Amino acid sequence: IMSFCVESLDDAVEDAAKLALLALAGGAASLLLRRASWSRRSTRAAAACVVVVLHPPVNVLADSLGDALTPVQRALRGAFMPGELPRAARPARRNQRGTATGAVIDDLVEDAFKLACVGSHALLGSALGTSLTQRALPRFAGTLIALGAPISEYQSCDEYGDLLGDMAQRWMEAETTG
Repeated sequence: IMSFCVESLDDAVEDAAKLALLALAGGAASLLLRRASWSRRSTRAAAACVVVVLHPPVNVLADSLGDALTPVQRALRGAFMPGELPRAARPARRNQRGTATGAVIDDLVEDAFKLACVGSHALLGSALGTSLTQRALPRFAGTLIALGAPISEYQSCDEYGDLLGDMAQRWMEAETTG
């Protein structure tokens, strides 16, 4: 858990903030449109458009929230992992000459994959924790297993999501330019 806090806390806060803000925006749009007597299909389509349109500014805000945790992560590393160097900085994730649409596609694909990846680990960890607590382990151990599964794989999900988003951006930009 400490390794997660030192290495991935900023990304997790960024992702949680982005998910919460976009869910709130999509939910608010759905509620307003349903009250305006829009059909269910039209409401869903419009809410999805609201989420896609708001994704870039929400992404910038969430990035700044994650970046604000850098001093906290440094302090945790110094207190609990003295002498350990931070993980190597990742190279720039996007082609800086890429299009704005490509950047949005990159972020959406990355975020959707990461949500599915971390969610699947959380689901499996919860099932394993529940199964083990019913048989041999105390409830506390089951809770640790349920939390540890997604936490231990968060960094891998983040890196795979980055790569998948980059691939989607390159593919989309290649399709639109030639």
